[in-house]
Amino acid sequence: MKKILILTANPTNTKPLRLSEEVREIKSAWERYQKREQFEIIVEEAVRPQEFRRTLLGYKPDIVHFSGHGGGEQGLALMGDNGEAILLKVAPLAKFFKALQEIFFNETWQKLRLVISHSQEVYISLDVNKSPFNVGLPINLNKFSLTQVQDLVKRHGLQWSDTEINQLMGMIDGHPYLVRTALYHIATNDLTLKQFLEIAPTEEGLYEDHLYRHLLILEENQELKSAMLKLVNSDDAITLEPIYAFKLKSMGLAESKGNKVIPLCNLYRLYFSDRLQD
Repeated sequence: MKKILILTANPTNTKPLRLSEEVREIKSAWERYQKREQFEIIVEEAVRPQEFRRTLLGYKPDIVHFSGHGGGEQGLALMGDNGEAILLKVAPLAKFFKALQEIFFNETWQKLRLVISHSQEVYISLDVNKSPFNVGLPINLNKFSLTQVQDLVKRHGLQWSDTEINQLMGMIDGHPYLVRTALYHIATNDLTLKQFLEIAPTEEGLYEDHLYRHLLILEENQELKSAMLKLVNSDDAITLEPIYAFKLKSMGLAESKGNKVIPLCNLYRLYFSDRLQD
């Protein structure tokens, strides 16, 4: 059975639309169709941005129909918490659907019948009832130190002050991938440090794909999502259940402070505190 997801939104500060009639006409056409048992229609009204993502992840529809206002290249007009319009831009919207397609509808994955998983967890002692093949040697890539970041800045030909370097590390700390990506794009004049700091924790920034992948994983696991929300909404290191602390650290989203954990960097705190909702 194919799922048809109908999403509607008519913000209070936009022209009133007859959305109920449109949905009714779609349902009426479906009821008259002789093979209607092949389709399921799901309707979600007054959709907000966070509900848009959560609904698509939850229902995994084959067809998505949006009824509401659009702003051309500016995207779709969804409902904000105050009832007014919030534009969901075309570029992040396209990337989100592409990510969903890769996860749920990739034909290669549908043909897969055997998965061999290599565990990242270290087993101190072996049990005769456990496979010995999940024992591996973990190699952790440590964060760059301040001295190493200063050296990288010079290697990229950037003449930065200590203040500018501290601003960069205040956003992404010494995360190797995040630091290298930022310095490369700034050095090639794709954007300035100021612009980078403004858009880094948003879907307009350099890390949109990286952040999206983690968002999709968290949205699929309610317990892990709740743990991440608790983490990013706290100003101090917190205690999580060991299994969730371990998973968030394995994803590279958190690090240990004694027996407690904190977000790996401010980028993750800012992005996920905005994008994740209870």
